[in-house]
Formats: sequence, C-alpha cells, structure tokens
Amino acid sequence: MNEYDELAKLADIPGDRWDDNYPDSQAIKIGRSIICDGYLSEKEEREGKKKEEVGLTAVFSHFHEDHTYNIKRTFTGCDNIILSKTTYDALLGMGKITERGTFHVLEKPGDQFVTNYGEKIQLFDANHVPGSKQVLVTMDSGERILYSGDFSYPNIPVPEADLLVLESEHGEAVYDFDTDKPSVLRSIWRHVYKEIESGNPVEIRVHRGTMQDVMAELEKEYYDDEDKNLLNDVSDNSILKKYIRRKIPFLADEVDVNLTNSIKHKYNENIREIEIANNDRLDELNDKKEPYVRFATVGRTTPQQDRATVIQVDVNKGFKNHGAFFSSGGRYFACLAAHSSYKNVLGYVKATKAKLVMVDGTRASVQTAKELANDISEKLHKVAFPKFCKYEHWRNKKK
Repeated sequence: MNEYDELAKLADIPGDRWDDNYPDSQAIKIGRSIICDGYLSEKEEREGKKKEEVGLTAVFSHFHEDHTYNIKRTFTGCDNIILSKTTYDALLGMGKITERGTFHVLEKPGDQFVTNYGEKIQLFDANHVPGSKQVLVTMDSGERILYSGDFSYPNIPVPEADLLVLESEHGEAVYDFDTDKPSVLRSIWRHVYKEIESGNPVEIRVHRGTMQDVMAELEKEYYDDEDKNLLNDVSDNSILKKYIRRKIPFLADEVDVNLTNSIKHKYNENIREIEIANNDRLDELNDKKEPYVRFATVGRTTPQQDRATVIQVDVNKGFKNHGAFFSSGGRYFACLAAHSSYKNVLGYVKATKAKLVMVDGTRASVQTAKELANDISEKLHKVAFPKFCKYEHWRNKKK
C-alpha cells in the first residue's frame, strides 16, 4: 500500500445515496471520530456502533443550509460540536440550534479542540460568509487533513496539509473571473440610492450572509461628486456626502431578520432595524408611494416583486460579457461571488501543498467534481480524485 492509499483512509464522504431521506449535501468524515458539515446515514451509524466507535465530534464550517441540514442529529449522536462564534450565533438566531453544553466555540487564532482520539481541530477564516471556517485536523500520528468548506481565496490564511478535502463549487473554467467585491458592493449601493431618491422600491435577492454584507453596505456614507443632479443646491465644486436615509424601511423574512440581529456584531451593529416583511406592510408602503428595500433569498418569489426594481446578487455567468453589474430582462444582476473563482480554486489547492486532494462532488455537479479533479492532476501535478457517493444513480432512482 503506497502513501496515497494511506492518506485516502484519513477522510471519506460516506453518505448512503440509497437512503431517499438523506440530503444531497454529505457529511465529511475525517480521522477516527470527526464529522464535518453533517451527520452519518443510519447505515454508517450502525457500522460505527459495530466497530464500537464512540465519542464522535461534529464540526460545522458555516451556517448555510447545505452545510447544516441535519445538525440536530448531532445533538444526540456526538459528544462535542465545534463551530465559530458567529456560526453559533447565526444558528441560534435562526432557531436551528438551542444552547447546550456540547457546543464548543473556537474563535481566537490558535484555539484548538482535542478529541478523545487525540485529533487536534483548528478553524481558519474561509472568507465565504460571516463566521465561515476551514477545518484543519492534525492526527496524533502527525498527518494533517484540511477540509476547505466553502471559501473565497485569496485573502485568507491557508494551512498546509497532507490531504485536502476540497469543495468544488465554481471549480470549472466558466467561473474563471475576478470580481472586486468592494467595487460591486458600491455599484449596488449606487443603484439602490438612485432608485430610492427617485421614489422607487427595491427588492434585493441574495444568499444569506452575503445579504448582511449588502445591508451593511447600504448603511455607508460616501463622499462623491457623481450624479449631482440627484441632489439639490449642488455647486460644481462640491463634494457631497450621500447616504440612504435612515427612515427608508428595510424589510426581510422573519428568519432573515433574526439572522441579521444575531450577527450584527460582525458589522459593529451598523445595520438599521430590519422589519419583518408581510403583505399588509408592503401594501401600506405601496399605497403611500413610499420607497423601501426588501431583501429575499435567491429563488424566492414574492407577491410584490413586480412593484419594485429587482437586483439579484449572485454569481452570474453573464459577468464575462456584461460586467459585474448589469441589467437584463427588466432586472439587475450583481456578480458578488462568495466562492473563489476557478483560477483561485487552483491557487488555493497549490497553497495548501497537499499531496492528495479529495474533491467533494455532493455540493456541486458530479461532472464539475470530475473535471476539477482532472484539472488539479494535470495542471498542478497532484494526485486528485472526485468523491460523490453514487449521485447519478440516486438521482435516477428518485425519478
């Protein structure tokens, strides 16, 4: 058995795709006792009990649904649950967890948790959403396993590892772009400002976490001499402070209001009070012809969307042809990717200096995972393979 075979034993994605109730997003199993971003299927639980494996530790990289789908199963199945302070606060705010003694927060650089088997767990910033982390496990025998989770590279610390478990979203050449996040946020701010000053409501579709980034951006004040026609009494030489008036209501679904309130500390509390969106309140604002900003998650259809200027904040393949902020079909698109570009995914893999790369194909398409593993092998000269748990067979069975 060679070195790569030995390393491959240190991590797995063991989900049972023949279990119709098991979610698309799978748990990442590391070492002897660590489960990341999920929990084992009933089949794996039974096999684990046969081996008398006890004292499981769960780690959650961030609060998105595809990484916390079955977190409640860890309450009784794991002795310890590890996460960052912001992820803990977010999950509490959204009602996905309750306070209990099994939770352990790793927040400061150098914080670590040691399992019953001597495995050391450390968390490193992933720059995906507030509180998102990479998970580094050091075995008692010295091998290092890094689970990337969702990440945005560069501008993050990159731990070196022997084995890398890599998320594969945006792991294809079509996502080979670079966006300047502050510039895109500023474009969103500028357009919302124009619409509000013109008396028009705005609806912003955006994933959670990035949603709060946009909320915080809209609270900023800018000194700017552009668009002077929007303001009164402007002289040619004036440099004016512009801001979205505090009396303009910001509204969102109740879960997003609770999430925002729970992680406001990440933004120094600089987000105005967000109202819970409901039909009566939105009808009232419409009848009074008062502008507002309504936030909803991507893919969410709201009854009042035809009244507002819609801005969808998400990665968009039209970026290369149209730029990072453009209009199409009566709405606006802002390419504000919380994931790395394809080029930066490869840069991240190189920076880890991993000898072996396992590509997680359960949170992206199987084809993407296969192509990314192949590109890593060809371009970086590393041993890489996809892991996707019979995804296509399971999909066919569901049909």
